[in-house]
Amino acid sequence: RDQKAIAAFLTGLKRRRCIKSHTPMDGISYGAEPTYIVVYRHPVDAHFSFRSHVDNMKDQEMFADQFPADIEAGFNRFLNEAATDKGTDDLTIASITHHYLQSKKRHSNGNVHFFHYADLSRDLRGQITRLADILKIELPAQMLDDISEANTFSSMRRTAEISERRFHGNSPFKDQAKFFESGSSNKWEGKLANESLGKYESRCASLLAPEDAAWLNWGSTRSP
Repeated sequence: RDQKAIAAFLTGLKRRRCIKSHTPMDGISYGAEPTYIVVYRHPVDAHFSFRSHVDNMKDQEMFADQFPADIEAGFNRFLNEAATDKGTDDLTIASITHHYLQSKKRHSNGNVHFFHYADLSRDLRGQITRLADILKIELPAQMLDDISEANTFSSMRRTAEISERRFHGNSPFKDQAKFFESGSSNKWEGKLANESLGKYESRCASLLAPEDAAWLNWGSTRSP
């Protein structure tokens, strides 16, 4: 993508802007004015979710090394590969924890706010209310209800299923609706040996303090 063209487009907008990036915060221009919303998911769930995305892609070759047919081999790579300057495109636990720690370094500044998939799943309406408060947006009760319903997994899946672009030729996916594969957690169940899960716990302990590992895995409850 042409970065200059993207920057020119964003600069030309007269409304409030929302920019999405997978880049860690040491790779973007951090400032005091913007509000930064950082969202995380249990890293193992993220790993298996991306494996489903790759299975649904028309061209899977670019991810062949990260997601080989052997699930355990792919998971071992996820655990053991070091982070590089590719950021989260590494698709490793090292890159995910680096992203998290870079966000945490700026949390005390007051404009970096953490959200977790587990909390969004447990209390979507409450988390949307929290986000609206952070952004100083007043939401009437009916609008809050409508936004909450539109952002449920089943609603987003339905939208993709009836979209005329579901099987569009320009899409990198075979089926856009399969982008919303399940929305479930604990995706590793029945796929990984207990030994592999133990290795994951040890790897997390080597990268993060216990409190940080608990939040990154489970959100505000810090437990399954």
